Amino acid sequence: MLLGGASRRRVDLVISVLVKLVDVRTGEIVTTATGLGSASRSNSNAGGLSLLKIGGVAGYSRGSDSFRDAQLGEALARSIDAASRGIAAWCQR
Repeated sequence: MLLGGASRRRVDLVISVLVKLVDVRTGEIVTTATGLGSASRSNSNAGGLSLLKIGGVAGYSRGSDSFRDAQLGEALARSIDAASRGIAAWCQR
């Protein structure tokens, strides 16, 4: 008798950051920039059980860290980087 199973899970996280550049003397919003960042994590698992004469148990697991904090940090860094490029492009004008 053979038993087995497999699973795969993917989690996507997307963050949008809006940055406003304000003139401190007048309070006027000089420019704005929006940054969009995303991060993905996936996990694969497989396992099996053999109840034949040789018997045995096998397992396999592959995946990246599924911690929400790490995923959130990665997406936030990407969105801030995109927003800062927008502000920098405005400053070069």
